Amino acid sequence: MDIAKALKIADNLVFASRNKHLSDLERAIIEGVCQGKKYSQIAKDNYCEQSHINDVAAGLWKAISEAVGEQVKKVNFRSTIERYQSTNSSSFFVSSVNICSEITLNNHSYNRHQQTDRSNTSQYLKTIPALAPIYGRTQELDLLKQWILTAQSRSIVISGTAGIGKTALARELVEELKDEFDEIVWQSLGCQRSVVEFIDRNLIASLNIDALPEPPLDLEARLSLLLEHFREHRCLIILDDLDRLFSSGELAGNYTEKYREYRELFRRIWETNHQSCVLLLSREEPSEFAVAMGNNSSIHSLPLSRLGEGGREILRAKGLSDEDR
Repeated sequence: MDIAKALKIADNLVFASRNKHLSDLERAIIEGVCQGKKYSQIAKDNYCEQSHINDVAAGLWKAISEAVGEQVKKVNFRSTIERYQSTNSSSFFVSSVNICSEITLNNHSYNRHQQTDRSNTSQYLKTIPALAPIYGRTQELDLLKQWILTAQSRSIVISGTAGIGKTALARELVEELKDEFDEIVWQSLGCQRSVVEFIDRNLIASLNIDALPEPPLDLEARLSLLLEHFREHRCLIILDDLDRLFSSGELAGNYTEKYREYRELFRRIWETNHQSCVLLLSREEPSEFAVAMGNNSSIHSLPLSRLGEGGREILRAKGLSDEDR
C-alpha cells in the first residue's frame, strides 16, 4: 500500500473516531512511520521536540485503535491498515463517503457526492480563515470577480503591506464565488516545507486526488498530477504568505535557496492551460511574475493601496467617530 492510500484510510478512520480529520503533524507521523523513520527523525523533519511527537502519535494510534477495534501502534500500523482495507474494502469505503460527505462553511453545507449543481460539489475548507468585514474594497472585489469569472484567470497575485487587507479581501471573494468552484483549498506557504512536501500535504491531500503516481515520486510527477486535476476540475486555490518563501535583504520577490523550486510550481500553473485559479497573497510579487504576466493574459496582479475613506469606516466601526481627535 502506498503512503497516499494509507493517509486516506487513516484520515477516514480518525474522522470516524473523533469527528476530526488528521492534522498536518499526524500526517507527517504516518508518512514517517510508513517510511520506517524513528520518532526522533520525524521530530527533526518537522522542527519539533520528540516528546511532542510521542504525545501526538499516542493520540493518533488511540483514535485509529478505536475505529478498527484493535490495538494499533507504530510497529503494526501499516499491517493493520492493509489488513483492515482487505477485509473491509466495500463497507469501509461506502461508510467513509458518508462520514466525510459534508463540510460546513458559515452554516452552508456542501456535499461531496458529484452533482451537476456546483453549489453541492466538494470543497475543502478546513483551514480557511473566519469571514471578516471588508472596508472600501468594492472596486478591487469586483475586478477580482471579473478576472476569475469572465477572463478565466489562471492565477492572480494580491500584494500589499502587512495588515492592508489581503486576507480579508480574498476571504470575501471565496464567500461570493464558492458556488462557482468544484473544490476550494486555502493554505499557508509559511509552513517551512519543500515544494514537494507542500504539494503532497497541502494540495494533493486536500483535493479529491486518489493517489500519487508510482515511484519515482519526483516534482515533475506531482506537478503533472496536480495540473491534470486542475484541468478536469474547477478549483480555487488560495495560497497565503507567499513572501515567507523570499529572501530578506535582497531584491524584492527573490526566493531563498531552500524554496527556489516553488518557482517551477508557479511557472507551470501560469503557463499550463487549465480551468482552475490559484490566488497568491503576498507582501510583494515574485520577481519573475511581471515577465510572466507580460507574456500571459490569463494571469493578473492586484496591488492593494491604502484604504482612504475605507480607513475612516474602520475607525467608525470601532466607535472612533470624532475625526478631530
